[in-house]
Amino acid sequence: MLSEVRDGLQIALAMGVRIVKYGLMTRRKKTLWIWLGIVAALLVVRLATSPVIFRAPFFTQEHSDQPRFVLLNPFRSRAPEEAGNRAVRSIEAGRCNEAVESSDMDPERKAYTCGWFADLLGLHWDLRNRTDSGDKSTLYYWNEGTIMEVWVRKVEGTWKLHAIYMID
Repeated sequence: MLSEVRDGLQIALAMGVRIVKYGLMTRRKKTLWIWLGIVAALLVVRLATSPVIFRAPFFTQEHSDQPRFVLLNPFRSRAPEEAGNRAVRSIEAGRCNEAVESSDMDPERKAYTCGWFADLLGLHWDLRNRTDSGDKSTLYYWNEGTIMEVWVRKVEGTWKLHAIYMID
């Protein structure tokens, strides 16, 4: 009879150890799922609030601190980019005066900007970076190492060209 109790105790003890091990494993899995949930929530917040997911700060353009590699958010609002793209595509087509006409630049700056682009007709500019600050957005277009900064701002609910600057 004593041997039966001892055998039963050993079996119960063995089952208890398994239950404890199973409980610890479940706790680890729960902790892992909690951390994965936190990371997923942070990623969703980042995607909802930022036009850029990732910038590689160690690869920068020589004359500016603009990173060469930027991963743009595919879910970003493109409203500021539409205003900037209209201006850039007009400049590419040789209609610079039309592009800067409604901007906030002074006449001398408009003439200087269009004079600069007169020599660069036919170049294609690619959007490579974007920074937002309230109702202002700076769009960075690249062409073979030359950067064009296009500043747009929201005025009465619509995005308008504010200024264009070149970084050569």
